[in-house]
Amino acid sequence: MVVVAHDAFGWMALRLLRERRAAVALIFCLVLVPLLGLIGLAVDFGFITQAKAQLDLAADTAALTATTTAASAYLANKPNYIALGQAAGQQWFAAQVGLLMDSAEPTTVAPVITVTQDGGSFTTKISYTARVGNIFGRLFGISTSAVSGTSVTMLPTNPYVNVAFLLDNSASTLLASTEGGIQLLNTLTQNAQAVLNVPGGLGGQPCAFACHWDSGDLDYYGLAKGKLVGSVAALLNPSGQTVQLRFDVTQSAVAASIQTMQTFQQVPDQYSLTVFTFNTDATLVFPAAPAQLASTDLAGGLAAVQAIDIPVVTTMANTNFARTMATLDGLTTPAGDGSTAASPRKALIIVTDGMEDTGNQQTGIGPGATLGPVDPASCQAMKNKGYAVYVLYTTYSSDPSVLVNDQALGAYLTPEGGASTMAQRLEACASQPANFIQASDPADIQAAMRTLLQSALTSAGRFTQ
Repeated sequence: MVVVAHDAFGWMALRLLRERRAAVALIFCLVLVPLLGLIGLAVDFGFITQAKAQLDLAADTAALTATTTAASAYLANKPNYIALGQAAGQQWFAAQVGLLMDSAEPTTVAPVITVTQDGGSFTTKISYTARVGNIFGRLFGISTSAVSGTSVTMLPTNPYVNVAFLLDNSASTLLASTEGGIQLLNTLTQNAQAVLNVPGGLGGQPCAFACHWDSGDLDYYGLAKGKLVGSVAALLNPSGQTVQLRFDVTQSAVAASIQTMQTFQQVPDQYSLTVFTFNTDATLVFPAAPAQLASTDLAGGLAAVQAIDIPVVTTMANTNFARTMATLDGLTTPAGDGSTAASPRKALIIVTDGMEDTGNQQTGIGPGATLGPVDPASCQAMKNKGYAVYVLYTTYSSDPSVLVNDQALGAYLTPEGGASTMAQRLEACASQPANFIQASDPADIQAAMRTLLQSALTSAGRFTQ
């Protein structure tokens, strides 16, 4: 009996050793702990990667803040501009890092911020090392992980810039500049047809535009500007009132911009100037020599702008934007990086009412005639040359009904008729939406011009690392 029992036990042991049906469960139990650890480390790695991306962004923005702060303080003649820049960078970085707090252990960061100056250029370097708290890594004795990064920005405070103004002086810019001026011009022109022999179908109706069809100023332009004399003046404008026109405001705004350029430049010949007017085509106003196309004689440019005259036009159809931009493309050269006077950055500031009218009559009717918003595709060639294109859209009256003499034009001045389309197309002409401003009131036009000029002259900081 003992022998039998021994044989039975041996047989059962041998069977157990040969059993394989629970092998998967056994292996899973053996690898479960390290597998969970690997998954936990992967989760930690994702958190670390996200934290580094946010720390890099904080370093980038802090470096740019430090650079621009130091440069602005330098231009404001503050003696401690380097320290101000470094402090601003530290403050910005700390504020951003404060958002990267782990629930188990806070992120610790040790940034080193250095602002240096080389002539008129400022460079900021930010290097950081950080320890990011782990969650699952603690199971393996790794409570934190190290990350590091560097960001470098550079900002020249005195880049060389060529500013080109393209000023619409077509007949449609001879609108009175204010609602009151429009009403006054309507009143002055009420009974002027018989005396002035108005051509082109104005019909003797009140006119909100100072149409200029006579080289001797015996027209609505002469009436608005107080140029009529003798019995005609006594008959049509006995009070001697004058009307400020939209182009008068443009001239004044550009003149103020040139004076700002004279005041703002930090080094000799830092800014150069080009001025065009356009109607049927672009006309170079300054400098006088087309071969030069840009001049650092800002005083000469100021005088040239103040002397711009209005062309005599026998019809209203004299705005060809496509031809104008093609002419500019043929005359201009690509923009530089602004590092030297020979390689200036370039900005084109366009001031226009947005209306293209290339027909042979006031209504734009005729072979190949157009009447409506400009085509923004015309601006692409200048953008391709590296120009920063800015557009100041000088809108018409907020009440189109005052433009009683021109129903074809008035149709484009309501939202239903296309005013919004003109704004959209001119915004598309600009290099970016921020480069587009719409203004009507003289004070708003002046303010808009200052904003666009400041953007054109100010160099944005750039990342070098």
